[in-house]
Amino acid sequence: MNRLLLCIGCNEYHSSNLPALNGAIPDAQGIYTLLVDPQYGEYHSTNSILIRNPNISDVSAALRKILFQYGDIDVFSLFFAGHGVAKDGAYYLCVKDSEINSLSMSALATADIFKAINEAKPKQSNIIIDACESGAVVSDIGSLLKPEIIGGANTPAITIFATSASNQLALENTSGGTLGGVGTKELMSYIRGEKIVQNTRPYLDLSEIGRVASLSIENNKSQSPNVWGLNLCGEALFTKNLNFTGDTLNFSFALTKTPAQSGIGQIIQEKAASLWGVYAELSKRTDNEKLFEVLNDVCGKVASGSNYASSFISGIAPNLVSEATKSNDLFSANQVLAVCISVLLAYSEKEPEANKVINLLISEWLVENRRSFTKLNEISLATPYGLLSESGGLSDLYYLPIRISKILGWLGAHIIISQSLGISTGSDTIIAKEIIDKILNEYAPSIVAMSDIQSPYISLIYEACRRLELKEQAELHIGLMFNSFVEHGGKIASADIEAKRILQYLLCRDIRDFSGFYSLVANPSNFLSTLFLGTKTFGLEEVVDPYMRKLDHLHFNLFVPRNHRDFGIDVIREGMNFSFQVGHEIFTVADFISAYNSRINPEIAKDTSLNSPIIRAACIIASMIFPDRVAWFSLEGLDS
Repeated sequence: MNRLLLCIGCNEYHSSNLPALNGAIPDAQGIYTLLVDPQYGEYHSTNSILIRNPNISDVSAALRKILFQYGDIDVFSLFFAGHGVAKDGAYYLCVKDSEINSLSMSALATADIFKAINEAKPKQSNIIIDACESGAVVSDIGSLLKPEIIGGANTPAITIFATSASNQLALENTSGGTLGGVGTKELMSYIRGEKIVQNTRPYLDLSEIGRVASLSIENNKSQSPNVWGLNLCGEALFTKNLNFTGDTLNFSFALTKTPAQSGIGQIIQEKAASLWGVYAELSKRTDNEKLFEVLNDVCGKVASGSNYASSFISGIAPNLVSEATKSNDLFSANQVLAVCISVLLAYSEKEPEANKVINLLISEWLVENRRSFTKLNEISLATPYGLLSESGGLSDLYYLPIRISKILGWLGAHIIISQSLGISTGSDTIIAKEIIDKILNEYAPSIVAMSDIQSPYISLIYEACRRLELKEQAELHIGLMFNSFVEHGGKIASADIEAKRILQYLLCRDIRDFSGFYSLVANPSNFLSTLFLGTKTFGLEEVVDPYMRKLDHLHFNLFVPRNHRDFGIDVIREGMNFSFQVGHEIFTVADFISAYNSRINPEIAKDTSLNSPIIRAACIIASMIFPDRVAWFSLEGLDS
């Protein structure tokens, strides 16, 4: 594999406006030494270049040589340490003969670097800038995002790590006699394996290193690094992962296996604009439906059996996660990983390596969950009204009950999957109980039956409560939900209700009259099936049965797919739909449980895909992304 590295360090400057530095050359030397070492980076030790205190002509010559003299490049990494200046909407890397009043002629514009990369077309590119105001490099990213470049470029993978914000200095470290930038020192600690990024993949992506390094630097120093990038084609191979503990996948994810003019390469070029579009939105909000649509569109055009879908999802997931963590949503990264798992679930039978990639993604999903639950418990639930939306107002009447159910559902899924995969839930059990108790105590008035999309969430939290022996909490939750459901005659909102019609639903719900608006109501729904199963699990039949008459004639249903791998597609077309009506066959909870055990359980058991714990876990996660389906098989506490 052709892996090339260019390291530039500049301590000396002719201009009086650019004072001398101490740590730039040690930083460049340190990064170069690490990455050309086969133990760490495997970059070509002869063709890679280290230059110290260069003039602008030296840098131009080095770039020309490394990008255009050594043939097709698999991985190109550029490191710069020195002065950087943001000026007139552009960002410049300053070298020895740079002049502040003529930067466009005497310094290296990052826009020119991007243009050179677009022309040379290395399959992966990594740019690291340890300089003041380096966050301003974002202003030049536009040269990479132009549609004419995205659509035709053979360089779908690029990551940029800037160690400071656009208005900040890049600090130097002098403790212990060690010279160098704070950002570079942190970066090298991850390359050496002294600090862990992840242990599930044999290589590290610069975006995931940048993400954890940024958090560490922000917590300890007065500078805020930025990481930006997207890998559209296979697993990123910036450096080896010295903390990797798993088995190496049987096939190579190297980008040389997916050239731009064949297979997935051509598809990626066609869909690049859409991919960049959903990526750019992640820092603001996570649109699960749109993200799934775009990722699935790429994978769907790849021939089965090629492993291309697995390679594509494995490569793009870390970048999507890294960008999603910039949003204010505590569960943004979790949702991105869930979408990636859901997309790949449909390929788990077609591609030999899909299950291994799903397993890796589930491991990362569990790690993200723990981070999210800790923040939720320590921040959102420690603040009065912390679960309300920032905008507040009338919308929370509808969305807050769903948001609460979703949080509990994610918590339940985490417990169920962890235990099913043999992962210890000791600390998870403690925080789960704290979160459940806080929500029940502080948000009880909002624990109501509002929409059918709550069905998969509450089914998972009931099973988790059973596993954790939280009977009292489950009974309270079921009581609140069932009381609300009965109070409104079982008329909860349809799972696919349009946002613009939610207000009308709330108005009809308030006056208990849906005349002329029955299309807003879920009919039939999964909700009552879920409540009945929870009722049976916790022995509440005698409490619920007397109120069945108030639900007389209500229709409800339960759908079981023929193949649960179909949980990874947006519309499941093959399966068995079981429909019920209160007052017709179903008069008590026991009537439903009898039908469930005699008709539904045998249908679930027919699907041999559920013999795999990984497939079961992926289906549960997919039900969180597609709340129109419920992982009925996860409910293990039902006695005949």
